Amino acid sequence: MCGIAGTLLNPANEDVKLMIEKLAHRGPDGNGVQNLEAATLGHTRLAILDIEGGHQPMQFEDTWIAFNGEIYNYRDLQSKYLPGMNLKTHSDTEVILRLFRQFGPEFVEMLDGMFAFAIYHNGEFLLARDPLGIKPLYFGMGRDNQHLCFASEIKALAEHVTSVQEFPAGFWFHSKLGWNRFYQIEETIQPFEGDEKQALPLIKSTLREAVHKRLLADVPVGVSLSGGLDSSIVSLLACEGADQLHSFAVGVEGSGKGVVYVDDIRLYRSAPKLEEIFLEAEAGTITAPMKTYDDPLASGGKYIGTDNGIGDQNNNPPATGVATYNFAVQGGTYKIAMRIKPDQGNSVWVRIAGATKYAPGTHTSGWIRFNDMAAGAEWHWDEVHSSDHNNQVVSITLPAGQHSLQIAYREDGCQIDAILITASAN
Repeated sequence: MCGIAGTLLNPANEDVKLMIEKLAHRGPDGNGVQNLEAATLGHTRLAILDIEGGHQPMQFEDTWIAFNGEIYNYRDLQSKYLPGMNLKTHSDTEVILRLFRQFGPEFVEMLDGMFAFAIYHNGEFLLARDPLGIKPLYFGMGRDNQHLCFASEIKALAEHVTSVQEFPAGFWFHSKLGWNRFYQIEETIQPFEGDEKQALPLIKSTLREAVHKRLLADVPVGVSLSGGLDSSIVSLLACEGADQLHSFAVGVEGSGKGVVYVDDIRLYRSAPKLEEIFLEAEAGTITAPMKTYDDPLASGGKYIGTDNGIGDQNNNPPATGVATYNFAVQGGTYKIAMRIKPDQGNSVWVRIAGATKYAPGTHTSGWIRFNDMAAGAEWHWDEVHSSDHNNQVVSITLPAGQHSLQIAYREDGCQIDAILITASAN
């Protein structure tokens, strides 16, 4: 796991340094920030391939890259498309750079791996994310509207942009060519008309290929054992392709001694060495981890960036400038908590489209006037309450399925770093 961050359209060296600091936990093996004519690229590294030569951001002639991920077929691509070239490193990162220079953005379709990267070349740039979105990538316009910012995690962007969007999986974006979708999982599905006996070897060979190509590393390889069938199968197949495999089981002390993990793996002749890690359980409310995670913390909980929707400054719900965030629930009654930092004002409009009931009372067009935040206060969590109903916390009844949370500013608004939607007992 590495982390990338940067600005495009214009450089912002100090801002990117701050962004990389927020991503330090993603890469303990080094970091770098490169200031360019119309961009700044940053990277924090967890070294997996070419430990000595894979430092980033990486340069090839006048082209630079910040890359997070691993390309499983990079050696095949190098042999096929870059024969005889004198590469300076043994890393997949340099192969990506060279392929970009040779083929342009379309080279992304050749990659078999998990990746998110930014490439800068003579004032132009390319952003890309792997087909399934294994590697995270977010972006947003800077507060001065002069920088396009990107990062591996939303927390790195929160202080620098007006809103955050998730870069879609299976897409690349080029500053001159625009958006291009290079992968659709629907197009890869092939109907199988055989019986169970015919299916078994296909399943086994597919799983083996998937596991073995992910063993590519210049450092020791490990697996995490849950005690279930999935991790056991992965471990068994990994033993075939790894000279030495380390395995880890994590749990709370007193919950078991790990026998289930060992028994699962002992079915294979060369069982990996098992390391058990016990965590000390703590009582009380857990709040600090919310500052660490970006995507869903729990069912329906999701971090978002600062919302720049502008609502009516009086008592009317907003008609335009509404920011929308999608989530899914199993159905029931829910409450909304926000991690907020008021600016000059202390109010936002909040609505969940498709809600069947609000308590207490009713709200015009479903909009809740969420007022009475302490202006100038530091970041803090607050449950959404209604200023029209004596500041009572609002419960919202939702049917099962997908929903849209809408937010718009009132007055001068506030910054919103995170949202958590939780089931309510009321």
